[in-house]
Amino acid sequence: MQMDTKNSSQIKYFVSALAVTALIAYLSLANLRFAKVSFLSFSGMDKMKHIVAYFVLTFSWFLAFEKKSSLSKFRNWVVFFVFLFGLLLEILQAFFTGYRTGEVFDLLANSIGIVFAFLFFDKLKPFFRKWF
Repeated sequence: MQMDTKNSSQIKYFVSALAVTALIAYLSLANLRFAKVSFLSFSGMDKMKHIVAYFVLTFSWFLAFEKKSSLSKFRNWVVFFVFLFGLLLEILQAFFTGYRTGEVFDLLANSIGIVFAFLFFDKLKPFFRKWF
């Protein structure tokens, strides 16, 4: 029996969104002192990483819920929960790790990535669909 391709792609996007979420949680909480690459470091690079990570995270969850009947409602919930996820990670960094620091400006950079995904999802979705 062949699986419905529409349903199959939604499952693929949901699993991808879960994987992106887990990766961001790991990278946010792990001790990555050994992974510093000096030629990739410049002023503001950390905030750019946050913007890109939360853009990808939000975009991936938008794709996961794209086929829902009330997409705009789901987008608002995705934005809300992705923001809370970022807030939670910053709190965990600040209070439960000795090697990471929670920063308000990281949360701001996360929010910028979320807003960019919200604003540009409909424009970028066809490009994304063509490649993935």
